Amino acid sequence: MKILFLYHPYVNVGMTDALCAVSESFFCAPKPKAPLPENVRQMDFREFRTLQRRILNHEFDLIITYANREGLWRPGRSFVHNSIHATKKLLTKFPDFVVRLLLPTIKKSGTRLIVYDYDDLTVIPPTRNAFIDACQIYFKIHPAINLHKSFLFQTKRDGNVWNVLRNPQYTAWTKKIRPMSYGTDYKDSYDECLAPEKKYDVFFSGSTHHSPVRQEGRRLLEMLQAKGLRICLPEKVPHREFLRLCSESWLVLSPEGAEWQSARHYESLLMKSVPLINYPTVRLHQPLLDGIHAIFYPPEGDLLADVIHQALADKPRLIRISEQGRKHVLCHHIHTQLVQEMIRQADLLGNQ
Repeated sequence: MKILFLYHPYVNVGMTDALCAVSESFFCAPKPKAPLPENVRQMDFREFRTLQRRILNHEFDLIITYANREGLWRPGRSFVHNSIHATKKLLTKFPDFVVRLLLPTIKKSGTRLIVYDYDDLTVIPPTRNAFIDACQIYFKIHPAINLHKSFLFQTKRDGNVWNVLRNPQYTAWTKKIRPMSYGTDYKDSYDECLAPEKKYDVFFSGSTHHSPVRQEGRRLLEMLQAKGLRICLPEKVPHREFLRLCSESWLVLSPEGAEWQSARHYESLLMKSVPLINYPTVRLHQPLLDGIHAIFYPPEGDLLADVIHQALADKPRLIRISEQGRKHVLCHHIHTQLVQEMIRQADLLGNQ
């Protein structure tokens, strides 16, 4: 299968690397911060014109792209203001909008298109309507449990979910949305960080300024630390040290940050610890199950403290959960496997 991957800079470097490894890849941003890999080309106007011809000649079996963060045309702006804005963006940041400009060509060719939306938002902004309309599958890291809520606030009327439910276009689009895991890498260096014994009951390290759930979690851990539990609460640490501290702890507090999913969920299990996660608020791909792959807790009040005490009272159970959770992550949540799952789902759709 010949795959074309069009991407712009994103935080999830591991997923980008996994997608680049199986495709012909183009970097769709004006200036990369680091040299591009040998198998990745910089997008420019000449490459854009060449790709248009190649897509129309059906050279690709599948096209994968990230969803653009920004649109050329913004609702609420005057025609003149939008025209000036769009012209300025195209002249100064043309590669950012290549995928949007290629959508008519992709639709005309009939080539299958899947979109990977990595944003923390559960709502899909209207600037991405053209993407979800053109694609066959829209993989989203944080889809709303009620998928119709993905289209809240598209227009003035859509602030009400009942109006969204009445819109047949939104209903059709919900059928394209699939959950996708945040995932993680797995490298040999992870095994080198495994500790021979547990030193701590609970470990947490991470920013809290944007997450009241994390702030509450840290407050409770400080309270438990004062009562004698072995709590490890360092400031931000290098990734290798983070992995080692996960391995040295029975439990790793992993509350939501900007959104529910986090690499911390999966990395703690790879390091043979058990993540403590507040109950999920989004749809999930191959979800971690409470008491089987992780331990979930209600964020209200001081209930987290009760969950921690109950979990630590049964260490053999924690060992079982960590073993089952590690197998689950290795089977379903490594970036290379997530890419294969995206391709598999696209194949299934194409064979229907």
